[in-house]
Amino acid sequence: MYEKSRKIPDGITIDSVRIAYRGDDAKEMANDLRCELLDQLGWRVGPPMDVPSEIPALGIAALFIEIIVTFVSENALKMLLSQIISFAKRAKIMIILKRDEHDSGRRINLGSKTDQEQVLKIVDKYMEVSKNMSLAELLEIMRKFDDEIRSLFQKAVTLLDIGVVSSEDLVGNEPDLMVSGYSFEQCHKYVEEKVAEANGKVLTGTRDEIVAWFASPSDAVNCALDIFDGRDDFNETRNILKDPFQFRIGISSGLALIDEKNAENFAGTTLNIANHLQKEAEPGSFLISEKTYEGLVQKDQFRKSKYIERCKVLSYAFIQG
Repeated sequence: MYEKSRKIPDGITIDSVRIAYRGDDAKEMANDLRCELLDQLGWRVGPPMDVPSEIPALGIAALFIEIIVTFVSENALKMLLSQIISFAKRAKIMIILKRDEHDSGRRINLGSKTDQEQVLKIVDKYMEVSKNMSLAELLEIMRKFDDEIRSLFQKAVTLLDIGVVSSEDLVGNEPDLMVSGYSFEQCHKYVEEKVAEANGKVLTGTRDEIVAWFASPSDAVNCALDIFDGRDDFNETRNILKDPFQFRIGISSGLALIDEKNAENFAGTTLNIANHLQKEAEPGSFLISEKTYEGLVQKDQFRKSKYIERCKVLSYAFIQG
């Protein structure tokens, strides 16, 4: 993916550079970004990669750059960050910093609002704790970092994962991208409205999947019921595709890392279970985990469904009618 460039500071090895884009509107921008990296930094990067499963509603485009760096020189690393900080206005950049091939690495995300001074402070802190330390000392520091992250972002939550059934067929049966783009955008708005009404917050969303979090299992279950209750009305009044939208939902409760300010969640057991349950659910239905079931005030609406091996959890299905 990456070829050595003379413009990389001494003391830096760039293991790989990848550019990806999301949405057809971003393809040309991704190629332009690749040319800029070549012209301004001399980085020869492979062709941008499409992320088809992540395409959001029409008109929403995104660019991503992932850079894996091995370094021995602090000044060189700061110089490299100074070179690429301007690209954060165009793309979401993730830098994985590694001391050597055995280092699992530290991740730094650069966004359009990232302040260069703030990034350099993060690097300084990483350097300070890692310089001249033994492996045991470094592992202890990493443990403290992890504890700090958990104290700031870990919450006891219920996550709702909603998927659009056969989304590829919905789009494939409608040649007009404006029509499909509009309908999927309306779908996102519809789900966001239902989530807000149930005291939840949407965290992430792709074209055919949305994740939301709730403080209580009952709120998440009520949201799922409302989404299904209003589906027919949504299809009649807001969906302009030839075929109706169908949903399936998975709900799981437990600890998760939630960044409310930036509406982001991070992969973990609770999210994985919600995602697996969503995929196991029949179209037009939803499954909840055992922990979610235990937290419900009204349990008589559900029955035991099945033990799902791949996520090691007992699921409960809603009783229709």
